[in-house]
Amino acid sequence: MNLPRPLPRWVRQARVVLVKELVDSFRDKRALSSILLSILVGPLITAFMMNRIAATRPSTSSWWCRPTTPTTSARHAPPASR
Repeated sequence: MNLPRPLPRWVRQARVVLVKELVDSFRDKRALSSILLSILVGPLITAFMMNRIAATRPSTSSWWCRPTTPTTSARHAPPASR
């Protein structure tokens, strides 16, 4: 019968330290609240900024189209539009 080999000492020590740190971090209410707050507020700020950017764009014309050059007559128009 093959018994599993015990873990090396450094692995057991690392596991003990990891478990202690995780338990300690879950006890820290300030850190947890700041993490949760950033998870909730981050998307809200992004959505607000995207909404503000969309509100500043003119809705009647496509902003990604090539801008037109205002002219007073065809004689003063740029060569591409003659």
